[in-house]
Amino acid sequence: MNEHSSPTHSIPGFISLSGASAREPNAHLVGTGAAAGLLLDCGKVSGPADWLEAFGREGSGVGEAPQAVWVSHVHADHVGALAELVQRWPQVPVWMSAPTKALLPFALVSQGVVRARAEAIARRARVAPWRVPVAVAPGVTLTALEAGHMAGAAMAMVEVEGAEGPWRMLYTADFCTHAQALLQGASLPRVAPGALDLVVMEATLATQKALDAVEYDQEVERLGGVLSERRGALLVGAAALGEAAELAAILVRALASPGELLVDAYAREVVEVYGRQLASEEARAALQSVRYGERRQLTQHLEAGGVVLAVGDQFQRGTTAGALLPRVAKDPRGTVVVVNRAHRSSPAGKLLRRAGTPEQAGARVVHVHLPTHALRWQLLAVAELLQPRAIALVHAADGSRHALRRALQKAGLEAPIHVAPSGQWLTEL
Repeated sequence: MNEHSSPTHSIPGFISLSGASAREPNAHLVGTGAAAGLLLDCGKVSGPADWLEAFGREGSGVGEAPQAVWVSHVHADHVGALAELVQRWPQVPVWMSAPTKALLPFALVSQGVVRARAEAIARRARVAPWRVPVAVAPGVTLTALEAGHMAGAAMAMVEVEGAEGPWRMLYTADFCTHAQALLQGASLPRVAPGALDLVVMEATLATQKALDAVEYDQEVERLGGVLSERRGALLVGAAALGEAAELAAILVRALASPGELLVDAYAREVVEVYGRQLASEEARAALQSVRYGERRQLTQHLEAGGVVLAVGDQFQRGTTAGALLPRVAKDPRGTVVVVNRAHRSSPAGKLLRRAGTPEQAGARVVHVHLPTHALRWQLLAVAELLQPRAIALVHAADGSRHALRRALQKAGLEAPIHVAPSGQWLTEL
């Protein structure tokens, strides 16, 4: 495989414009020749989306504009540059799943886009139905498959017509194969070994071996036990577009009365979108029973010994969870729940480091793991199941991607496994 030159007019190529490594927003491209092809995600977290400048730049091998855009889900590192992209190329079609389209206005507003513009961008988005092939660009067909992770998250099965027959790839984006409280695991394609020419797979948790022992259902039960043991107020921090809806369902199901729980009103739009997508009547009823409150009501609820789910997974300054934390953290009867990864320098990370030490005073601190990304064992199992002709690992630190490549090779996978940096073409796929 040539990892440097741009693709020919007949052989598809793949390039991560951004997002091969960790902390880069995701923007990947599959195309042939001078046509820029299909853009897979258009992420931006902060600052300008520099990867947009690759289009039409001499020597980049990238055409003037994408022929179409696929948005896998609404996390900023996958959709954050959409407003900028639409402004630059208003005629380029943008495809996504129906739940992603429903969540898009909230996601864009949370990234600083004016509500009216966010809603206008969402209205023009085109919906790819689940498991139905749609023509997204000349000679390019895409099939959306449920990815788990969050509501609307979708894998993209892409087929490109070629002189020697169709060329097929799977872009997993963020996914997980285990079921969550409200969502089923990823719906992987049923294909024969070698039927996929390329799998572009995230590797976020590739080196988190300890998480392989985590059982989602057991963590849900453990959180239920924490609720039943509490002696006073309990505060849970969550990302609005992360675990908030799942946690709302978990908490309301575990508590004796729905009135014991009050959820940050900021997350209401997200929770309600989740509710409309659910097939289970029980799950819809659980979310419909949720009550919401602004910061003042949430404070009063905690003071009365209630349970609050607040936005701010790291309990960072400027978030509701961060503002409420001091009201619980010093109370020896209180409980603070940290969910999933806690950055070392964040308030959540500092809470966990003090938990169980002689220096800890005040509230009990509990760390609950409810993974939304594929665990290491899942990454290995998916590669073994699909048996593609080649794999490109993205969305993780270079060390993590190299470690996963070694693990895949040790497991017997014979296909080439690539860990190319952003900005480098993979051709002759």
